[in-house]
Amino acid sequence: GIHSVAIQYCGCSRAIPHHIQLLRRRLYPASQLSVKTCATFELLRLLHKMALATKSSTYDFYRCLEWLTDNTGVKPLASRYRALCRMVLQWRHLQMLKWGGIPHDIGGISAIEPGRLAVRCPSCPYPGINLHNGWEQVSEEFQFLYMVFICMDANFRLKNQLVSNYSQDPGQGIGWAYMVPRKPYEDYVLGKANDTDISTCVSFQALSKSNNKFTVGLRYSGSGITVCGRSEMIFPLGVGNLQKGERYSNMDYIFGSALQFVFVSTVLISYDIMCQWFVNLFKRIDKDWPDHIKP
Repeated sequence: GIHSVAIQYCGCSRAIPHHIQLLRRRLYPASQLSVKTCATFELLRLLHKMALATKSSTYDFYRCLEWLTDNTGVKPLASRYRALCRMVLQWRHLQMLKWGGIPHDIGGISAIEPGRLAVRCPSCPYPGINLHNGWEQVSEEFQFLYMVFICMDANFRLKNQLVSNYSQDPGQGIGWAYMVPRKPYEDYVLGKANDTDISTCVSFQALSKSNNKFTVGLRYSGSGITVCGRSEMIFPLGVGNLQKGERYSNMDYIFGSALQFVFVSTVLISYDIMCQWFVNLFKRIDKDWPDHIKP
């Protein structure tokens, strides 16, 4: 539950900062300068695992803590919800860095390359890791074993409304795992804002609904995603926000970013509007794609 406790910090001449003292006692502070709220490591770990397993929200978890503390509602508790959100956001970020081995890297956080913290698909072929010597010389009937299967699509349920902004909520580790780096991605998409995506198929709504009433009031109308066709694991840098529907410029950049983690020459692509998107793909690669995503 939620408790009010008194803490006596070490005040000797060799005392370390208060927030470090709390961390050494497995208490995670909500701030570093004037600490008023803490959460135990066990609580943050439980919240992290429950969110992954049950898809429950941080708000529901916090309400449960309030009920465990006082289920009668006689004594209203001071809200610590925003502090809990801040702590669990930082906790998840630190866990991702730990699992990626960053604390043991000489370069530290400043040396993290884009996509490094993503969990790689174990089914995809990686020369020198899970491929035998001479795999390039296999007969044609077995070459499919060494292909990379990329499935692309958009999810229009992952909407983001124009409520907050990046100055208030900048995010942590953007571009280090699955999301494409925001600045170069949005610069590229903005440069193609006036391009017209032509579709000759009346049955596809991905292009026809890119500028209608359903995108009003939204910062992002959905997300474009690339996954492995074998395991359905998301590719590193394989997710990007869609500003105005499933446009070629968005999907091109997301696809090109995912290709940076493909190390074989043969790729099979599955995409529901492949008949439209693929027509001028190689022209767009040569003419429009920035160098850092060209295959």
